Amino acid sequence: PTQRQFAVCVEGLGRYAKSLASIKFHFPPVEVLPDRIPFWLPDLTINKQVLVHFLPFHQMLNMQITSTYLDLDDQDIWDLTGAMPMLEPLMLLPNWYRASAPRVTAQGLVHAATRCPSLETLGLRFDVTESKWHIPAGTELNVTLTSLYVADSPIGKPTSVALFLSAIFSNPDLEVPCDTFEYECDEEDLKRLSRYRTLWGKVQDLYDMFCLARAQERNRADHDLTYPLSP
Repeated sequence: PTQRQFAVCVEGLGRYAKSLASIKFHFPPVEVLPDRIPFWLPDLTINKQVLVHFLPFHQMLNMQITSTYLDLDDQDIWDLTGAMPMLEPLMLLPNWYRASAPRVTAQGLVHAATRCPSLETLGLRFDVTESKWHIPAGTELNVTLTSLYVADSPIGKPTSVALFLSAIFSNPDLEVPCDTFEYECDEEDLKRLSRYRTLWGKVQDLYDMFCLARAQERNRADHDLTYPLSP
């Protein structure tokens, strides 16, 4: 559907079914050709002009949208998670490789982790090529997340990213799947996707180590009030 058609559909649901607890939309790519990614069609963009119509669903437990044309930023994640604090799965993922960098950053993950305490599955494409984020003082760790789907999220330093994840998520069994969309791409894109897959694999290993270290540190601080707890 076009952006306008989708917005009208969701607006109608919000008017007559505000108690809706689960919603899932899957939009296949348009004009898929065997040797190229789908054409970017602005009329199909799913951005804040559409997402604003999801905000009345305060009882939402499960929200999933799969589309090549998702165009989100950190404010969108803030708005959605604030309106739907009971979300357990939140999946907002592309279904085709996008060469452009996402506008969601690590800060979007902080919003999801801190505003949805029951979140178990999170899927976002976000940019962590730079180590820039802010975790508010007194932020409680998310203890429920078991899967973080990162799609083909651009990544910089695995050590910094893993350290960041261990600062907002505390589940030692957290899995970080990296789906790099094995479609026909040019050579440079294939190299980039391969690098992302390798780097996210390193993040998984480092997160496990950092998560254990932080748990031991918190345990020590609980039993020794003079022990300084590192951020």
